[in-house]
Amino acid sequence: MSSAEVSEATNRLKPPYGNIVWYDSFFKLLERIQIDKVDKSFLKTHGIAASNEYKLIGGLRFLGLIDENGNAKDKMYALRVVGDEYKENFKK
Repeated sequence: MSSAEVSEATNRLKPPYGNIVWYDSFFKLLERIQIDKVDKSFLKTHGIAASNEYKLIGGLRFLGLIDENGNAKDKMYALRVVGDEYKENFKK
């Protein structure tokens, strides 16, 4: 693998920048409601990551919680549980 390929692979693995407050707000909202799709208008409606919605969306994609269209994946639904099961799913 060339150094350019290694560099490109490394860059793909880096999570996009995101403020912890945005993620905290998102996960608190996820505790209260079932989220099927995350897009700019959804985040705007709920006051999360104002003017930086795309950064949070990129982070949720990186974590594998949403697909390229913003649709929730099974990993996100797995976080809709409580107790030890939530902790175990969050670790994953």
